[in-house]
Amino acid sequence: MASREDKILYVSYVYSEKVNLFLIRALFTLKASINFHDLDLDQRIEVTSDGYISGFFDEEELTKFSYDLSEQFKQDKVCLISPEAFNNSLEASNKIGDLIDKFIEHGNILENPDRVKRGFLSNIIR
Repeated sequence: MASREDKILYVSYVYSEKVNLFLIRALFTLKASINFHDLDLDQRIEVTSDGYISGFFDEEELTKFSYDLSEQFKQDKVCLISPEAFNNSLEASNKIGDLIDKFIEHGNILENPDRVKRGFLSNIIR
């Protein structure tokens, strides 16, 4: 199980039936919230007028984008937080400080394979 000390990029997302796309509603690490307008997005991905990152046709695209961001922000893991995981985390938290632990518990933690490989090799080659 992951712990607070892990380098994790948290990605809160929703699925919009209105536009048939997955949307990112929040990106953050333990140290900072990430402003969507500071990201270098490709032409198909955009920040919507209501403040979401839009353009993901399926969870696989959303996950790949999240891995790319975790690499950019030097985070070893991604925690994908679905609406259900987000709501469960809020309900299970007694105080604001519990939220990160609950996101880890209820979210989907994925190791970034590129970061793991690089970390392993950097320990061998010095």
